[in-house]
Amino acid sequence: MKVEIEKNVPVPKVIGASTAKYPWATMEVGDSFLSHVSKIACLTSARAQAERKTGRKFITRTTPEGVRVWRVA
Repeated sequence: MKVEIEKNVPVPKVIGASTAKYPWATMEVGDSFLSHVSKIACLTSARAQAERKTGRKFITRTTPEGVRVWRVA
């Protein structure tokens, strides 16, 4: 398999906190949101990264409606 070299392909912009998929940075203690992800592991990984970046604590639980995340600290 040969790999082609391409020239003048623009680099996409970095997605910042304002366009984050989940509202980690704007949540207050007691707030929650519901996600319809198929696997809790995907959201648990995102939650752990958000905790490192924001210094806040979140918990995730599977519910009949989907996966819910609460900000706890």
